[in-house]
Amino acid sequence: MPNNTVKSYRIAFIGPLGGARLATGMVAMTKAVQDWTLPGHDVSAKFFSWRQWRAAGEWLEGAEVRAVVGYSSGANAAAWIGASTRRRTPTRLDLLIGLDPTIWLDRPPLPPSVTRAHYFWNGNFLPFPTQIVGHGRYRLAPGNTTTRLTSNVIFDFHGRVDRNPRRQQAIYAMLRAVVS
Repeated sequence: MPNNTVKSYRIAFIGPLGGARLATGMVAMTKAVQDWTLPGHDVSAKFFSWRQWRAAGEWLEGAEVRAVVGYSSGANAAAWIGASTRRRTPTRLDLLIGLDPTIWLDRPPLPPSVTRAHYFWNGNFLPFPTQIVGHGRYRLAPGNTTTRLTSNVIFDFHGRVDRNPRRQQAIYAMLRAVVS
């Protein structure tokens, strides 16, 4: 008897302070992923503002495969979803991708409930107003030996980190890899 089981795959895209108008790359990626058809998978993607991170975590709970991509303050909020904090119970995440988390908000250590995490942090410290944000990095919780954490230093203006086509292609590849 053939197996006709369809796996639920949800991807939350979490934008920065300023919402969708300052996250045109995140909005474009959300729309692109909404059009994906992957055999055996029901793929859903949704954009959230960084202040809606709790709603994003609740939305992800209903899926078998869960991924979150955050940008700037949204990258911090993405870590809040996967980490155990006083704000809410952690959500199991198969993949967490952070685009230039900001140093101005906390980034809790990632627990084993996050299977894989990748972040891009900006090494560009030019003295422009748009460069005083970002530069944050993720780290693992003490004793966490199971989460695969990788980082990639980038040199870009913070305001366009989400719009870089090569970076977007890398994100799509990471998202597809967790489905396999």
